[in-house]
Amino acid sequence: MIWFAIASLTPYVLATVASAGVGWMPYLCFYYMALGVAGLDVLIPNKPDSFKASTTGSTLSVILAIVHLCLFPIGVYAIAGETGLQPLEQFTLLVCIGMIFGQVSNSFAHELIHKNSRPLRFLGKLVYSSLLFGHQTTAHPALHHRYVATDQDPNSAARGQTLYGFIPKAWIGSYIGGLRVENTRLALSGRSPWSWKNPYWDYGFWGVVSVAVSFLVAGWMGVLIHIAVASFGTMQLLTSDYVQHYGLRRAELGEGRYEHVGPQHSWNAPKSMSRLMMLNAPLHSEHHMRPTKPYVSLNEASAPMGPVLPYSLPVMVTIALMPRLWRKVMNRELNRIAAEAKAKAAQGQDPKSYPTAAE
Repeated sequence: MIWFAIASLTPYVLATVASAGVGWMPYLCFYYMALGVAGLDVLIPNKPDSFKASTTGSTLSVILAIVHLCLFPIGVYAIAGETGLQPLEQFTLLVCIGMIFGQVSNSFAHELIHKNSRPLRFLGKLVYSSLLFGHQTTAHPALHHRYVATDQDPNSAARGQTLYGFIPKAWIGSYIGGLRVENTRLALSGRSPWSWKNPYWDYGFWGVVSVAVSFLVAGWMGVLIHIAVASFGTMQLLTSDYVQHYGLRRAELGEGRYEHVGPQHSWNAPKSMSRLMMLNAPLHSEHHMRPTKPYVSLNEASAPMGPVLPYSLPVMVTIALMPRLWRKVMNRELNRIAAEAKAKAAQGQDPKSYPTAAE
């Protein structure tokens, strides 16, 4: 567990020191997030089962959530120039914090909303609401996990879809889809969609509270900074969804039914540093097959592994920003997978099965 803690907390420490007004620290923070993690993925050898914690507790996720909620107003205060940072340093810090929130905060908040414990789910909801994306608390488990790798899931990108077309579709689609889920639940219990029991009121309330805190620390400039950081962080989050499910589809069985979710329906990126920083979130196939299993207990050695991305998740996220290059890289991978499945079928093997990483 110590390695997960060091890797995931390091970006927050760098951003906090940078927020204190140390002029060169925003650049170091940005370099670490943009290049350092990807470089360490190359330098640190990855071995199956080398980074798996035996604990099933959520202590680290709780600590990270508290750190996130503290860093947000501190970062807004610094980006507004209140700690003496120069304009370029302020902008660099904004980008860096957005990357941290999108890549690391999303990982532990994602795990928290899957917990059975109400306080833990509440903490995850607070993190997402601070990013003005509170509806993820409903939409992710109710829509994404139910319809992943189908056209009914707004967060599963189709082959050929660009990132820039995907992001607004995913945000709006998950918001509306999640609201429909909650309205249906309320209707089944005899309540109006406008009932205070609708969690969308909570998402809006805690979002407003988080923006109000930014207003208190830096005025209207703080509000603008908060929206900018939250928007960039959410873009990072949605880009991860785009990368981890691009082009993969479950077979339709008819009447709106699909084959069971398997390892072949998610892209994985088992690279050492990025998976430590993101608490094993890049082991995405097993998460979708076992949604309540703690991230730090995900195990690439024994779990069935689906298709593996050609590069680490941070590198693939960067490639996704360039649609032509993305299609060249990923459509080639999709073609390879289709050819392998066809060959397995010709040999009488199950074309949907993939070996584990250990094999």
